[in-house]
Amino acid sequence: MATIDFLAHKQPTLATVQALKCLHSFFTNNVEDDEFAFTSQLQQCRLDYSLNSLKRLDVLLDSLRTQIFVNIETFIQQPKYYNFLRLLAFYCGEVVGRARQQAPIWYDTTIDIAESPTFESTYAPQFSHAFICRFITYDNFNKKTCDFLPLVAIYECLFSDAPKTTLFASIAYFIPDDINPSESLPEPPPQRLAFLGKQALMQTPAHHLAYLQILPYQWILSDPLYKQMQSLGSLYQQGRVVWAALVQANNGLFEVGEYQSYPAEVVFDPSGRTDVQTLRKVAKRLFTLKGSQPVESDKAEYAEHITKEYTRLFGRVPSGMTHMPLCVASIFIWRPHLPNGILSHNLFPILITNNSSAVTVLPARYWQHTEFYQQWLAINRQTDISTNSQGTQETTNAFISLLEQDADFWHGYTELLYPQAEELPDLGKSAQQVIYSQPVNEDNQWFIKRCAARSQSNYRRFYEERPDEADIQNCMAQLQSGHGTHYNKQVQKYATLRLADFSELLAELSNEQYNQSLQQSALPKVAKILQQPQIRPSQTIKLIRYLTLQANKGLMAYKRQPNDFKANDKQTQQPLRSSTTAMLYLSYLYLVGKFVSQFIEEAGFWLNSALNMGDWRANRWVAEILLICPAVASDIWQNRVSSETSYLWLNVKHYSNSDMTMFDEQQHAYLQHRPAVLEIVRNQLVQASDKGHPVAQRRLQQLIDAQILPVSIPEERLRNAEAWMLDYLNQHTDEQYIISDDGTINSVETVNNTSWLSTIVQWGIIIGILYAVWRLFVADSADDTTYNIEPTNSSQMVAQQDSSTQDSNTQDKNSTADNEKTAKSDNPTTSAANTTTDTANLQKAVSQVRQHIPTTFSLDSNMRITGIEQMNNKVIIDITLAQEVMVSIQNAQSLFCYESLLQVIKQENPAVTLRFQRPNGEHFYDIDIQPNECR
Repeated sequence: MATIDFLAHKQPTLATVQALKCLHSFFTNNVEDDEFAFTSQLQQCRLDYSLNSLKRLDVLLDSLRTQIFVNIETFIQQPKYYNFLRLLAFYCGEVVGRARQQAPIWYDTTIDIAESPTFESTYAPQFSHAFICRFITYDNFNKKTCDFLPLVAIYECLFSDAPKTTLFASIAYFIPDDINPSESLPEPPPQRLAFLGKQALMQTPAHHLAYLQILPYQWILSDPLYKQMQSLGSLYQQGRVVWAALVQANNGLFEVGEYQSYPAEVVFDPSGRTDVQTLRKVAKRLFTLKGSQPVESDKAEYAEHITKEYTRLFGRVPSGMTHMPLCVASIFIWRPHLPNGILSHNLFPILITNNSSAVTVLPARYWQHTEFYQQWLAINRQTDISTNSQGTQETTNAFISLLEQDADFWHGYTELLYPQAEELPDLGKSAQQVIYSQPVNEDNQWFIKRCAARSQSNYRRFYEERPDEADIQNCMAQLQSGHGTHYNKQVQKYATLRLADFSELLAELSNEQYNQSLQQSALPKVAKILQQPQIRPSQTIKLIRYLTLQANKGLMAYKRQPNDFKANDKQTQQPLRSSTTAMLYLSYLYLVGKFVSQFIEEAGFWLNSALNMGDWRANRWVAEILLICPAVASDIWQNRVSSETSYLWLNVKHYSNSDMTMFDEQQHAYLQHRPAVLEIVRNQLVQASDKGHPVAQRRLQQLIDAQILPVSIPEERLRNAEAWMLDYLNQHTDEQYIISDDGTINSVETVNNTSWLSTIVQWGIIIGILYAVWRLFVADSADDTTYNIEPTNSSQMVAQQDSSTQDSNTQDKNSTADNEKTAKSDNPTTSAANTTTDTANLQKAVSQVRQHIPTTFSLDSNMRITGIEQMNNKVIIDITLAQEVMVSIQNAQSLFCYESLLQVIKQENPAVTLRFQRPNGEHFYDIDIQPNECR
């Protein structure tokens, strides 16, 4: 079976847009004076798209024929008469299209003859052949065309002395026989490019499912773009292909070396009849609304939306911008579905359906054989090779080659993927055995893997080193036997959690009284499902999707307005807080591996999310889990300890980079110390009781009575993570530190000195007066000595700071206002006198790197280089963290030293400051890298 280039066949045309504009103007009375001749007579014909309306037009034409005494050439020279003929032709063609239930494609032979030379050989160059109404069908990809020339019959009726036909008779050959001539005909079904999604799926091997799937970032699950994920199955199975033009997109989609996928906005015609040139023009008009304040309400609404950039919209194009039924839609563009992973073109095919406003890019493997695909790739192949561009990769063959090596591409993320195999029942039904013979390009495969890792890193399981499943099962059997186990603590941790009894905690989730107190839903159907030992994979998918959707709605609302989720503040509690029940259910499922693979990191994420949102059940869950398995403290409590103590080392007097390594080690030691973990248990039960947990205080007393917990805190350093860190500092540094009332850390010496500061000032004044007297009466009478006054170090630093401020003000648009503000306050640590760095070459290197940012680190997709600037001979690199975590000195050095994009910087051997920023853009901390550290 031949494969046609469907992106080059059955294309919408500009003549179609013009035809529909002509009809639109007449039927909406949106016509200029004298635009059409015989307007009143036409209106009396009741043009209702019925066959009988053509009979009424025949009567009109017959009466006009006797009144027209000029030839056709003279008649059409007057615009209103020419438009009259065009209107009749377009109306007749659209009536035929409605009768055939097939959208006609219009051609203007005076324009389209260059694109389709067959017009010239088939039709004579005369007015009656000016407009062609074409109907195209495909039978097993065999193209069949049927042309209707309405002007031929119109010409005959108006300008022949004795017409041989009528309009009504001229269409008889083109329409079915069973049409009721008096009924208004419905609009034809949408036009579509010659692509059959169902047939394409049948020919796609089942083990290539991973190529079609998308692993959404977590923020999507609470975003309107989630509709796209939910609709992927029906879009692949039932969708039709139309062109979409890009209105705007996140800049990252155009960046070479980027792996993250982003949202965009497109305009398209759901009827499939708008040509690509018109789509592009409308997209450009829509973009010009950005930052404007139109008077019209719908334009003003759209202008506000496109200016904000983070809102989503699915609907019609504002009125007055086009007569075509165009729509705009926000879309998540999945990089592996683009030919090269980059948005190289502002036009691309998309899948749409009638039953959903969601759209998606047609995966590139289905248009790999087209000329447009090769044009797409050619755009980035023209990139200067000297820039070491990664934009010339080809994703389709790379992904297929990976799947031929390992079909389980998304191992460990199965339940999170869209769509699932059950949603694509036709996948692989008639697929032939694939013998992949394309040469394997490892760079292209690496690009696909990095795109996948970028989406995987949105889930905590990405950072988890999980033991082999067989080892966990064997360890469980050994523990149940009561004779101990030879497996290490890591394996024992997973096995212990699977064997634990969490029935009491699960009962709290279904307790109606508890849920009413927390203004939550008990989710009884979920509780009932969890009572079953096993469920079908399809049920697991539905369960996880439902819980994740509910949990993310609350999580995103909490991140936007955290103050609305204060514990015990029922006045401000939102209905979305019911999502914490879903969070705790998710935590349980992943903690014990029920129905899903066991991921403790994933469980800890959802548990901490419920904790942050004020659910006192989560406090007790933490306590009970740590009692069952203290070794899990590092997994579920590490981020919280880091966030609670990270400010300490930033405030320590004279801290150095090595302090960060010490803090990492002490955080780990704290969570490995069993008495410290037991104090976390105590604290969580106390907090649960304070928030209103009915049995937390009783449970705490039980643990004390059973001597599992001591009556009181045995050591002050065990009180919390801060106390542990302060104790370490006081024992291993020369100064003693305490936490002040305002939460900052100060040395005891500094605090004590403030009490006698005034005494020092007083003595300083006295000494100053005595010295002045001595200079006046004694020194002037001494030997005449010459003193060379040299600039002080402080004055040099001020001069350098002024220079750096000027440099920072000349940076390009990639530097944010926050970055410039920080740069002005940072003094360079390396002067020009004692460095081998060439300032001019360094400036060129910085400019070269800046062209490729923002970009994600090759070694860690959790971090992005978002800015770079030069301050004399020092380079400052801004790094935005996807999650608020501390990076060790060694890891920071590795990131810098092994990142290929920064190679040109390293060649100049400057001093470098890595300036880490929180996910919200706030400055977090700095790490300095001295020259020669990468050699």
